[in-house]
Amino acid sequence: MKKQKFAGLYMFLLLYIRLMLAVDAYRPPREINQERWEQEVREAGSLDELLMLTEYPDWKLWRCRLKLKHSEYVSPPESRRSTRYAAASFSPEMLKDIDDEWQKTQCMPRETCVDVAKELGTNTAVFFKPPCVSVFRCGGCCNKEGVTCRNTSMTYVNKTVSTTHCIAFNMDLL
Repeated sequence: MKKQKFAGLYMFLLLYIRLMLAVDAYRPPREINQERWEQEVREAGSLDELLMLTEYPDWKLWRCRLKLKHSEYVSPPESRRSTRYAAASFSPEMLKDIDDEWQKTQCMPRETCVDVAKELGTNTAVFFKPPCVSVFRCGGCCNKEGVTCRNTSMTYVNKTVSTTHCIAFNMDLL
């Protein structure tokens, strides 16, 4: 009789432990998946990737239209699917504008204007013409938080400019 009670209690404990392990094993992936999804959304490298991650109903259509590069879009088709998120509906024109702006702000070498005198560290008695030259420098926003846009390589470029040296005259000596 004692053995039966002990066996029953033992089975009950085993089932309880197994159930608790199953519940614990079931919960974390859901939280991890949510966290991973949020991280992927934050790190999206393009509008196309963002629309895919947020399950935008017409992202494939938008992608095709982007590839075709129509200058004028027809009105967006009615979506037969319901969206999961309470997001505003974007027209193809708006998506194109968002994508254009996104591409302009990506972390990449950008043409910038550099003041020659400041770059060379010369004194104020030297003038350069033109006073500025165009060079490519790293700029833009990174998709990952805590990461900054930095140069991975550096190349020296030759620019032709005219220099003028100013000499101060002492009028008292003349």
